[in-house]
Amino acid sequence: MWRGGPADGANLQWAHDCAAASRAAPAVRGLRATCRCSALSQQLASVVMLRRHAILRHHPVALTISVDPRHIDGYVGKNIPVWQLAESLTGQLARLLPSGNLMRTGVQWLIQESIPFVIPGHLYARPTAVAELPKYRALVDLVENRTDYTASQWYRSMCATIERGGTACHKRRTMQTVEELNAFFEDYLLVLINTMAESGYAFSSLDDVGYVTIGAEGEIHKANAGEHRFMAAKILGARPIPVRVTGVHAAWAQAHRRSGIGGSSWLWRALREVEQAYQ
Repeated sequence: MWRGGPADGANLQWAHDCAAASRAAPAVRGLRATCRCSALSQQLASVVMLRRHAILRHHPVALTISVDPRHIDGYVGKNIPVWQLAESLTGQLARLLPSGNLMRTGVQWLIQESIPFVIPGHLYARPTAVAELPKYRALVDLVENRTDYTASQWYRSMCATIERGGTACHKRRTMQTVEELNAFFEDYLLVLINTMAESGYAFSSLDDVGYVTIGAEGEIHKANAGEHRFMAAKILGARPIPVRVTGVHAAWAQAHRRSGIGGSSWLWRALREVEQAYQ
């Protein structure tokens, strides 16, 4: 169970790691042209020039903070402005060309590798209320009906799909029979809910940690990855839970860079402040 607080080895020479990541990953092309504030580009050069995947690879522990999920109310999803367009275009290629799937994989990889850690304000996704998400509402209903999950709206909807001869899907898992559907609820969803209710947020590695981003005012927004775990913890009041910061709003970064110390250490200090505010 996540015990909260900074992870072991948190002071892992943040500035040195960021410098190493900067050398390992080329600057994001056109980022300064995209960002409307040239002064911000100059002040945040040590971090703005990093791609998200580079900084996550080099310092995943320091970007993981402990929070109370009940205080996180906004959702931004992937927060990748070009992702939907790329998905549409590469999806058409995959259908039309023999090598379309390979091209789609390549384009997706390039996009992932080019995402900046500091997100220009005009590209930062507008948050949606977590409580309004269909996935969240479905999970609330399932928690209320967990003693008879077949009465939940989520189960009934997926069961109706199967009864019409269709295939019910969850991520990469497909279900074509009621038995497979029952196993999905009993072996995955109910285990997640009941374990969370009894023991809190359990995880075995950083791969089990969901993603968040930091908004302009320092507010935490839920991003993609680990959504069901996060939502279950929010509904059941399990706290604290670990989350990994995968991007920050440029205005927030600019404000903390101005008031912080030199190098990239301002980011480490600013994330600890956010962590404290969400206890």
